Amino acid sequence: MNDPPRTGTHSAHRADIDGLRAVAVLPVVAYHVGLHAIPGGFIGVDIFFVISGFLITQVLLQDIHGDRFSLVRFYERRIRRILPALLAILLVTFVVCARYSLPREFIDYSKSLIAAAASVSNIYFWQSGGYFAAPALTKPLLHTWSLAVEEQFYIFWPLMLWFGLRLFRRHLLGFTIAIIVLSLAVSAVGAFTHPEATFYLVHTRAWELLLGAVLPLGAFARPIGAVGRNALAVAGLAIIVVSVLLITSDMPFPGLLALPPCVGAFLIILGGRDGETYAGRLLAWKPIAFIGIISYSLYLWHWPLTVFQRNYALLMTGGSDRTQKLVIIAWSLALAALSWRFIEQPFRTGSWRPSRPALFRYAAAATSLVIALGAIAWGAGGFPSRYSSQQLQIA
Repeated sequence: MNDPPRTGTHSAHRADIDGLRAVAVLPVVAYHVGLHAIPGGFIGVDIFFVISGFLITQVLLQDIHGDRFSLVRFYERRIRRILPALLAILLVTFVVCARYSLPREFIDYSKSLIAAAASVSNIYFWQSGGYFAAPALTKPLLHTWSLAVEEQFYIFWPLMLWFGLRLFRRHLLGFTIAIIVLSLAVSAVGAFTHPEATFYLVHTRAWELLLGAVLPLGAFARPIGAVGRNALAVAGLAIIVVSVLLITSDMPFPGLLALPPCVGAFLIILGGRDGETYAGRLLAWKPIAFIGIISYSLYLWHWPLTVFQRNYALLMTGGSDRTQKLVIIAWSLALAALSWRFIEQPFRTGSWRPSRPALFRYAAAATSLVIALGAIAWGAGGFPSRYSSQQLQIA
């Protein structure tokens, strides 16, 4: 294998990848609110994994080649990117569940709250039921499993990349491809033999993140002409659309069925690497790109709103099922835009952006508070005193 090219580690902003994020999040939202025309919307999470692997590996390589790689620096960026909006969701859902949920539900929620704050919610939900099972609609933090997978992956990947570039630079790409093949093989078998574990755990999802990582590591390093770029991007977009429409929750997933949407995302990223494409122009269209920009907050907000509307009619009472779904989507988009503007951005680029030491202090204190709230509610048995004895007996 050739050395990973330094020219592949540039971090110029790509609006088509913002649009690809929108292509990832919108099917997830549609699937979760119950739009039956999008049966495979859950594959959007797999697209997110590919995007994340590509972008973060690109930044890590840039730091390593520039002799400024630092785990502290890396995790600072992760905290600024992930934690503020996540903590907001955890606190809001805690307040809502404290007000509306029954004691047993509040205990279950409190356990998931602790797991989400500790970045192990994928393990918690693996042990407590399937992603596609009916009880999922009672779990407002179920969607945090994917965040936990990413955070667990990024415990190991930065160090593996740093050591790999020093110890076996010429073979790093081949080594990464070997891990992809192994992880995919385990996922393909596990989708039939251990479907819940395969869905939730990091070792069966690692190949999706690493698929995005191989591009900045030097895979397909030769420049691609305009015709080839357009063919790749259009093919990638078509594969994703077909996957969303044809893959269903009854099929063994992830396994080999996760390969088409991941390959589709890979082709779009590869196609737009060396220049503009027609599909890239569509994805970079400002309304689509903006949804991609707020996609993280949209992903965080849409599922709790879906759960709270279905269980407590929190957003509206009455109205048709279709109207309720549209209301959930509208609220999700509005809250996502506000969350991006007033929660995400200030911690990343705002004028009162905290320093690194202050950020770590705030993160530790806020995370400890959330875990403490969950532990208190769990230890108190879900605060049954919120209800009368007659209500508890009925429940």
